[in-house]
Amino acid sequence: MFKSPFARIFAALTAGAVLGIAFGSFKFGETPLQNIVAPFGALFIRLLRMCAVPTIFFSLIVAAASTPPSSLGRIGLKTVALYALTALIAGAVSLILGNNIDFSALLPKTDIGTSDVPQLVSVSLQDTLLNIVPLNPFAALNGENILQAIFIAVVSGIALSFLRESSDPAKKEKAENLFKVCSGLSEIMFILIRWIMFYAPVGVFSLAFDTFAKNGLGILTPLSKFALTAYGAFLFQMFAVYAVMLKFAGWNPLFFFKNIRDVMLTAFVTRSSGAALPLSIETAEEKLNIPENIASFSLPLGATVNMNGVTIQQCLSVFFIASVCGVTLDFSQQITVLSVILLASVGTAGIPGGAVIMLLTVLQSIGLSPEQGSNAAAAYTLLLGIDALLDMGQTCLNVTGDLVCAAVVAKTETKKDLYHD
Repeated sequence: MFKSPFARIFAALTAGAVLGIAFGSFKFGETPLQNIVAPFGALFIRLLRMCAVPTIFFSLIVAAASTPPSSLGRIGLKTVALYALTALIAGAVSLILGNNIDFSALLPKTDIGTSDVPQLVSVSLQDTLLNIVPLNPFAALNGENILQAIFIAVVSGIALSFLRESSDPAKKEKAENLFKVCSGLSEIMFILIRWIMFYAPVGVFSLAFDTFAKNGLGILTPLSKFALTAYGAFLFQMFAVYAVMLKFAGWNPLFFFKNIRDVMLTAFVTRSSGAALPLSIETAEEKLNIPENIASFSLPLGATVNMNGVTIQQCLSVFFIASVCGVTLDFSQQITVLSVILLASVGTAGIPGGAVIMLLTVLQSIGLSPEQGSNAAAAYTLLLGIDALLDMGQTCLNVTGDLVCAAVVAKTETKKDLYHD
């Protein structure tokens, strides 16, 4: 009946919410019922935290090492630059919305945003940037500073990619062996996450039961506002930012979106950039007349690194959790959040439950960890319940962004009309 992970998690969330509301004041002997259920949710959070840093670390090394330095020619640099630009714009849109929408204002006074305010990690912008580079690379892997772990993974992966193309056979062989080890460790983490996600319905049920037993139905109002805000940001990025980019590059936005609508629908329904990739390449070459060498490079790369939808959703999720916890993120914390999201999104692309792991990692980077029974855990649980709904929109935006960047690069390379009105 519940074959998909989303169906199981949503059913668990619903059951936990209904029973939590029904038994909110029920006592089992002298012990509140939620205290009996709570450990199952705490175990789920601990399992996720256990996998967060190693998953992102090894995935980033593999992703960076898989990009040959020779591929970063003129087309490669243009493509990467456009992906970086759209990611920064998506981040800016998210920060603007996050700073101007107070989700806690939507909560009843007895709700989760009114107590247990956590003390966040706050440092200056200068220290934030300097702290990215660790003094001890091994100590940085303990998970206390995720930006340092990401930095080590990225530079190590880039160095490994150069070694893999070394003219020295001995060095090349060692590099390939190391790459296989990292790739294998990354696959091991994927398997562990899949196992954890099988347990997810139990953990989500526990967390939802605890949340709704304490707070009732009032917390659904900010959740619906969050979903509408996220989709509003998706639509703005797609039909405002992307449309302007296309227009400046010489494309007709209406023609462009009309011809990629099948790709957009496929991405929306399947929630998978990889599943939409073959159709994306075919559409780019056949309907948009984008040269094969550009489409075959830009689109597969974009499916891995161009995550505008993820950036928007994750940024807003952090603001949502912080808001319902009654805390305000300062500028340096917002920069930390955005930096972790932009870098970690590459490492979690394609990972089952990757968004769950990534959000947990981002929260830890500013000291807003969702411990069992905390306001952060309550808000985190609610977001898990609508993750699939948001994933549909963010995947559609990701895939559309890949095609937009490929189209802009193609226009700058060919210097001629690629379509016919």
